Amino acid sequence: MSDKTARDYLKLAQAEDNIDRAITACNEAIGLNPLYVEAYVERAWQRRFEGQFDSALADYAQAIRINPNYAEAYRERGNLRDMCLGDIDGAIADYSQAIHADPHSWSAYMDRALAYYFDKSAYDEAIADYTQAIAIDGTAYTCQRRAWVYFLKSDLLHAIEDYSRAIELDPQARDSYIGRGRAKLEQGDFDGAMADFNQVLHVRPESFTAYYWRGYAYDERGDLDQAIVEFDQALKLFPENWEPLNDRAWAWYRKGNYDLAIKDATQALAVEPIRPDDHWYSYHTRGAAYAAQGDVANAVADFQRALAFDVDDSEYEQEMRSYLDHHAVP
Repeated sequence: MSDKTARDYLKLAQAEDNIDRAITACNEAIGLNPLYVEAYVERAWQRRFEGQFDSALADYAQAIRINPNYAEAYRERGNLRDMCLGDIDGAIADYSQAIHADPHSWSAYMDRALAYYFDKSAYDEAIADYTQAIAIDGTAYTCQRRAWVYFLKSDLLHAIEDYSRAIELDPQARDSYIGRGRAKLEQGDFDGAMADFNQVLHVRPESFTAYYWRGYAYDERGDLDQAIVEFDQALKLFPENWEPLNDRAWAWYRKGNYDLAIKDATQALAVEPIRPDDHWYSYHTRGAAYAAQGDVANAVADFQRALAFDVDDSEYEQEMRSYLDHHAVP
């Protein structure tokens, strides 16, 4: 007979790399102490990785029945609903319960903020939660997350303030420099943006992200040759990345080098962007290059493919529809 306690088995489960053995250790802990809340929560966590979502939910529910004020059970159940089940409203309800149980839960505020802005585009609610999280533990990361939501909301002044605060807290925070540079670029402050992107390269000379955003900045300024140089550098570091391929294709098109525009756009279409609908950009660029070459059949085919996606630019959408109206076969 083992002389291990329920707590001993829980520690074994938490240290175990093998999920099945971790679950077995949790079972032993619960067998010794059927009211051991932490063991139910740990077993639920392990079951998530096995895809046993219903069983995990049952474990979280049992933990909450035993201790209705156990904030971590609500928060982890919220994570499960959010990340694995797509139940965003249920997740937010659980995060709210976690905060009610523990008003100082930094993690619950951070998780609820993410659900608000990422899944529901509820930026004000997300900012309010990040503000609470900053009051609890104002780390550079927390400031950076609120800055990003301000950026999404087009509140560039507050975004820059938060990124600057994050940089003060952690001068090596490369993401904060990139974020602040992007916000400055949106403000039209090219020099300020470049200073931030250059600072990242000073800290990390092989930063794909910094080269990409330098290329984007030069492109926005109309310096297509330098933009292409920067996109080249980014692609040397990350050859199969959609953004620099797509943007370099558009730069080639604007320079009148249609063959290279078609080549880059074709390569971009072989790579999955973060937002799948963004493939319309590459189809549009390639279609425009074909159209400029007088290749009507390929231009029509690419514009039709582009319009099958969610095109988020009314000007380009109208341009493609107009071309199709004049050239497409009924």
